[in-house]
Amino acid sequence: MIKRFQVLGTIVLLLVLAASTASAVTRQMSGRWLLNRGPTVDIPVIPGFIPGMGTVNEVAGAHPRALTIPLARFSELGGGALFPLPGVTLVQLSTMIDAMGPQSVGMFFGGMKASRPNNFAWCPNLVMGGGLGPACPNGNANAGIGRPGIVRYTAGPNIYGGTMQLLLIGGGEVSVTAGTDGMGGALILHNPFGGGGVSNDQEAGGPYKNTGTVALMAGDITLQVGGVPAGIVTMPGPVVAMGPAELNLTTGFPWTTGMVQVTNPTATTIAPPSGTMLTLTGFDSRGMGGGHIVMVSGNATKRTAANNTFMSLDVLDLTLDAAVPAMSTGAFATAAALVVLGAGYFLRRRLA
Repeated sequence: MIKRFQVLGTIVLLLVLAASTASAVTRQMSGRWLLNRGPTVDIPVIPGFIPGMGTVNEVAGAHPRALTIPLARFSELGGGALFPLPGVTLVQLSTMIDAMGPQSVGMFFGGMKASRPNNFAWCPNLVMGGGLGPACPNGNANAGIGRPGIVRYTAGPNIYGGTMQLLLIGGGEVSVTAGTDGMGGALILHNPFGGGGVSNDQEAGGPYKNTGTVALMAGDITLQVGGVPAGIVTMPGPVVAMGPAELNLTTGFPWTTGMVQVTNPTATTIAPPSGTMLTLTGFDSRGMGGGHIVMVSGNATKRTAANNTFMSLDVLDLTLDAAVPAMSTGAFATAAALVVLGAGYFLRRRLA
């Protein structure tokens, strides 16, 4: 009898060892996906970020551990919002947007990246998706070729990062100044975008130099007596013309825990004449029991008809809790074989 229990103890120990050799751990994640669209806009407007929760998978091993995030861990039913936009040309934005992501499994890992330089400074040009890089020849003063700006990545010590993109569904209307009537009144162009149930994948967090477009349909031009309003347009003026359609051309870059800086050094921007400079550095403070990780993605967008450029930073802020290792396929096979072995041993002893 003692020998039988010794064998049982050995089997239990082997089961524990099989579990401990698991290739991944499943953790509970909570987080925020912030879609900054320049210095004045976060999408969706309310609450200003896409909340996320659910299980994610870490590959077991030394820090920094690879991480995969399954589909649809982030979602937001945005509802409607109307708010003023400060700046030289912007007036207001109305939105009715829903968000869901990732649209495909997010994958993050440390070490050299075959798909992109670890450090680069990319400058857009007039060609869709085209640019000068990975080292802009004109340094911080670069104005590109018709599309001013720089997206600059400086890798962290672990060169940690990867790809994960979001889908936005819905639409709204962006209102911008379109001149004056010569008598003190302001002409306001209202360009609708999205709608019709069409979803747009966001270039933030996608592959190196990935591109996309958002069409802004031709909209009404209204006359606002008394000049550009300081707040939202509560009493739209009469329609006096139809404005041109717009097209946003965006080039996006992957997530990183390193430093990302986006710079638009010219007055041709939605920011004040001093231009735009946004800088943020991510980090990874995970331990063996989970922890906190922040990743950043840089993007550049050109509006064709308005001929202005805006830069943006998106942020992924994740908290992972401690979790029990999940057995790999090989570990499950080992465990199953041990159970069969144990059952056969006890059955043989019973029949002996």
